[in-house]
This record gives sequence, structure tokens and C-alpha cells, in this order.
Amino acid sequence: MSIGPFSAVRGVVVLSSPDGRKHKYNEVSFGFNVGKRIPVKFQLPDIPLPHAAFKGNGVTGSGSTIDFDGGGVVFMTPTFQGDELSTDDFSGAANSIEGGGGLLVAYGYTFLFTGMPQAVLLAGLSNPAFLGIALRTAKGLIIIRGISEGLIDGLGVTSSFGALSYGGEYVE
Repeated sequence: MSIGPFSAVRGVVVLSSPDGRKHKYNEVSFGFNVGKRIPVKFQLPDIPLPHAAFKGNGVTGSGSTIDFDGGGVVFMTPTFQGDELSTDDFSGAANSIEGGGGLLVAYGYTFLFTGMPQAVLLAGLSNPAFLGIALRTAKGLIIIRGISEGLIDGLGVTSSFGALSYGGEYVE
């Protein structure tokens, strides 16, 4: 969901381990976005909102379920010290960069840096000079492609900061 330049995400990331088991991670993040609507003749009609609350700001929202087509790949980062990422290596602070667009149905990609120590990410948020250090502490990089639906009629890019928490084995 986005209001003006601010965004909030609550979602689930499902990863398959090398042994074929699926694991669920809960994602919560907040960030900033920029977007551009498609040409006027293709835009969806605007929904009137209370001007006091949203004056000059656009409100967008989209969603998807596990039934939507999606997929991705997982990489170990150069700073990861080990042979194989474990379920615990994805938990912790996370940073995502997401881009996508469409009309009613959107296609997008997310680059999700995971497993960062929370204190290091907070230092990076309070002082941008430390943000590069925070990103270099990530243990994994997940690249996700997906589809979502909603009141969508444009293109956008979002950078978010938050956390992933392990939710156990995923059962379909």
C-alpha cells in the first residue's frame, strides 16, 4: 500500500530448501516510492478521497495470493561465511528494492537483501554513510518475480526497510 511517497508492505515469502521442503517467512517493511501513471486515456477513474487526509497524495494498493504466478532465485552474498544458507540466515533485518507496473494486473521484480543484523540496518537508516555497510552484512539476496492485482495504472519503484521472520514450514 502506498500513500504519496510512503509505502508499507506486509507479505509472505516462501522459499524451497535444497531438500525440497518449503519454508515461510513473514515480511514487514516501510519505505519510499516514486511512480508514474500511464497516459490519461488509459488511466483508471480516480476514487474520491477525503481531501483533508490525502490532499495532493495518491493512494495505491495491490495484492496477490499464492495462486498467482511467481518465482525467483536465492543467492549467497560474498559476505556469507558458510556452504549453504539455513532457515535462520534469512531472518532479521531486510532491505528491498522493488519495481513493477501494469494496468489492473502488474508485473514486478523485487531484490530482497536478507539476514542483516537489525542494529546495523538501524545505523544505516539514521546515517546514510552506514547504509552501504548495512547492505554488505546481508547473508542472502532473493530475487523475486511476481504478479499482483489492484487499482494499478502505472509504473513504480520502491525502496523499503524492514524484517523477515521465520514462520515455519509452509504447507500448501
